[in-house]
Amino acid sequence: MAAISELDGARFGVRVAKAAPDSAEDWGRALEFCARHGVQLLIARIDATRGALAQRLEDDGARLCDVLLQFRCTRLGGVAAAPAGFVIRSCAPAQAAAVRELAREVFRGYTSHYHADARLDRTACDEVYADWAWRACSERTAAEEVLVAEENAKLLGFAALRMSSAGEADGRLFGVAPGARGRGIQRALLQRFLAWGAARGAASAIYQTQLGNLAAQRSVVRAGFEPDCAFLTFHHWMPHPAP
Repeated sequence: MAAISELDGARFGVRVAKAAPDSAEDWGRALEFCARHGVQLLIARIDATRGALAQRLEDDGARLCDVLLQFRCTRLGGVAAAPAGFVIRSCAPAQAAAVRELAREVFRGYTSHYHADARLDRTACDEVYADWAWRACSERTAAEEVLVAEENAKLLGFAALRMSSAGEADGRLFGVAPGARGRGIQRALLQRFLAWGAARGAASAIYQTQLGNLAAQRSVVRAGFEPDCAFLTFHHWMPHPAP
């Protein structure tokens, strides 16, 4: 079933809904929902194995904007030491603004499904991840825990975590400062993520990233994750009703 995305609506100034259809019937119901509620943009995410459904969305005018890969790790356990000189700990509420600025730096030039849609404001697209990081820290609406990596009190990395509705540990958003990459910070954050999940009784942990983000894929595979599944993200702009 589709649902209104108030957050995206506020970001982009249009009425947005999101849906995760599993069938052509689900897709039809999502379109009906959008027509009833005056939705302008429908963002739909589907299982990448549903080729016929993907073609139906394309036939109806939806455009593929993103391919998302999911990795899973079932070997959750102990905490490895952070790289020498670094400290990894829970984010303090007062660090929310600093984490937002780091996310803005980390994801500058990163192409999301929002960026793939030429009808959306570029500046608003750039702010999506920065806003996500800020909300994870300040409101905890996007995450249950935020870990930060510091060196001499300087913020160099973060990880926003939560438990999914299926009881999995979910690594929602990770970032390492460009100048600090290659020093083992991402690997240490991933290991702390796995330990965090184990402490909460999770049997597995999941991590999602875009098809083109090869650096993140290599990092999670080295940390013990394996490919699990993939999703396709479509944007469908609803036709204007006839006058």
